Amino acid sequence: MSKRNTCQRCQWLRAFLGAGFALIVLIGMKPQAAQVVAAMMPDPLSLAVGGMVLGAVAFVFRLWLWARLVKQEG
Repeated sequence: MSKRNTCQRCQWLRAFLGAGFALIVLIGMKPQAAQVVAAMMPDPLSLAVGGMVLGAVAFVFRLWLWARLVKQEG
């Protein structure tokens, strides 16, 4: 399948899986290096709060765009 026939979501998924595979290989081959990488990661609560904040901002932005579009049409 050529690149033009692949959707953007599939391309993101392939990149994510490639990065995940590389991380698994890193953990398997060099445990000390994996500990250094893990130490740089934020804790799960920070990731969850960040995801909720970004989701709320995206929702408000899309709601604002929708309201503006409805106002222009009406």
